[in-house]
Amino acid sequence: MKTRFSTTRALFDEFPTLRQAARVMPNDDEPIDFVRKLAAAGKLRDAVAICAYILRRREAVHWTCRCLRSKPELVPPDDQAILAAEAWVARPGEAARDIAHRWGQASDQLRPTTWAAYAAGFTSGNLAVTHEGPIRVPAHLTAESARVALVLAETTFEGEEAQTFLRQCLDQALHALETGADEA
Repeated sequence: MKTRFSTTRALFDEFPTLRQAARVMPNDDEPIDFVRKLAAAGKLRDAVAICAYILRRREAVHWTCRCLRSKPELVPPDDQAILAAEAWVARPGEAARDIAHRWGQASDQLRPTTWAAYAAGFTSGNLAVTHEGPIRVPAHLTAESARVALVLAETTFEGEEAQTFLRQCLDQALHALETGADEA
């Protein structure tokens, strides 16, 4: 499947923050091929970061929630942050987005599910309103929040278990990208 970016360089040009999230040199490879090469080289965290930016916003939030739900120890019972993110995925709209954003703000900033809520909360809307007018949410914040959620999740595991978690997340993202199946 073709992504909305013809090359990895185009993806990095569109999202300059990706240069900090994935410390690799972009090239003219198609993004999915580039991600596969990173994974084969063992650069799973970089590959996952790039997937967060390749996926469209709703897909990125859904993917993040699925990855977190794949490990029950990452999601406390009745976690309102992930429930809010999942509610936005199921029915994207301004009210659900605002609720997810508020749960992100109200939750433990070191919990991966908080960042899933932020990923949903940053899909649109205003970041702030000043006397000069609203400041729109920057386009990269959903992807960056999804990436932070998965990095925080990964760091709760050690060694091979951390790598397995990232590999599973990567496999889910690649499946969605290659088939166009978000399954939300």
